[in-house]
Amino acid sequence: MKILYFSGTGNSLYVAKLLGEEIIPIKQYHTDPQPIFEDDVIGIIFPVYWISVPVYVRQFLEKSTFHCDYLFGIMTYGDHHYGASELLFEVKTANGRTFDYINYVKMVENYLPMYEMNREIKKAQSYYTEATIVTIRTEIADRKIYRPKASRFSQKLSKKMNQKHCQAIRENEGEARNLKITNGCISCGICVQICPMHNISMNYRNVYIGMNCADCLACIQNCPKGAIHTAKEKSKARYRNPNISLQELL
Repeated sequence: MKILYFSGTGNSLYVAKLLGEEIIPIKQYHTDPQPIFEDDVIGIIFPVYWISVPVYVRQFLEKSTFHCDYLFGIMTYGDHHYGASELLFEVKTANGRTFDYINYVKMVENYLPMYEMNREIKKAQSYYTEATIVTIRTEIADRKIYRPKASRFSQKLSKKMNQKHCQAIRENEGEARNLKITNGCISCGICVQICPMHNISMNYRNVYIGMNCADCLACIQNCPKGAIHTAKEKSKARYRNPNISLQELL
């Protein structure tokens, strides 16, 4: 079984580690125009963005070819997911493949412009995350065919949010337009390494942020000095899944 993942704070990586042995970051194929994957079972794990499928993930799926008997998708989320599963089911890979199994794992919500981290971490203690992952692992082993049903309202809301916030990434879109680097920056280069879009660069001690952003906020959440900020953030605290090291995300 081969599992591909997209993870800014380690939540989706944690799920990937509990579900399979061969796990591969999607960002490894960022510059590959036509990735090809082969295995009997292939999975993709990523977070819900704006109750939708992140553009970064959608674009990866649409350019990739999957040769497998069983394809599954797991989405991590913190607050709501609404009709995200329906949007994922509509996505087709480069060879026309759709998902056999789709499910969700509720974890710590960590979108800084809307949520306070310490409060969300405390709330997540009641989410039964590990139990959900065990159930999903069993269902995948049994090759279960499944996707959560969403109401018409949920589907329409997710599609609306997808159109408003998750359109194709292009210049001047994404959270990058709001990012600021403070004097606390020590030019360690972690933000450069962790960005899946190769959108951050460093020249001597100066850090530069471009506009090709995946909205993952990995640079903010993983800055060791808390020197990167975005507009209207609700928390000074930062979050990375406690079971995942910074090195694993780089």
